[in-house]
Amino acid sequence: MSLWTAIKNWTASPLSVADMQTYVSENTNYLKEQSDLCAKRHARVTTLTTVINTVAETALFTDTIVGNTLGTDGIYDLDAFGDLLNDTGVVHDITIRVRLGGLAGTVLFTATALNVNTSASRSAWQLHQRIIMAGATNAQRASGSLVLGGVADLNAVGVAPNRDAVGGGGGGLLLMGGLPFNAVHNASAVDMTANQDVVVTAQLGTPSLSMYVRLHGATAFVI
Repeated sequence: MSLWTAIKNWTASPLSVADMQTYVSENTNYLKEQSDLCAKRHARVTTLTTVINTVAETALFTDTIVGNTLGTDGIYDLDAFGDLLNDTGVVHDITIRVRLGGLAGTVLFTATALNVNTSASRSAWQLHQRIIMAGATNAQRASGSLVLGGVADLNAVGVAPNRDAVGGGGGGLLLMGGLPFNAVHNASAVDMTANQDVVVTAQLGTPSLSMYVRLHGATAFVI
């Protein structure tokens, strides 16, 4: 491939076919090849979505991957964040899942916080999910991680609770607590030659107007 290495002074008008092929067409192809190596934003969500007053697994985020987008070695990378509340007066479970293939699709990641403390304060959550094609259009490996912040007013307005770095302390979703979850799925087999939805869901332990999970924003990139 002929690439520009110095300024080209065009002398012919109109440009010759040879110059167009050598200096324009091939350089355009080169630039396209380089851009294909870059991460491309696939989805962006900035609107508030709330799962409340239901025990049904409900979508917080949905992104459609068009068939053949990931090929056999593509990567899908998702970051999402929000907050949650349990102000019912009783501890309840909250489950966050990531599915590939819609609400009834393959569960790539699931994390259940058991006995979430009751409080009038919201706590933060952050999710990172990566899906990697494993050498075929119907084979994936995936890694998911979720962090639930401790129950504290400041936790949901940008200030993390203080943590004892020397002696430990604080467990569960208590003040100065918080929970990390990590899991790997090594044998997903979803056919990615067809359109497939990536869905982040929340499931509450009780139907109540005093308990919810909210999504504040999400971004997804394809590499």
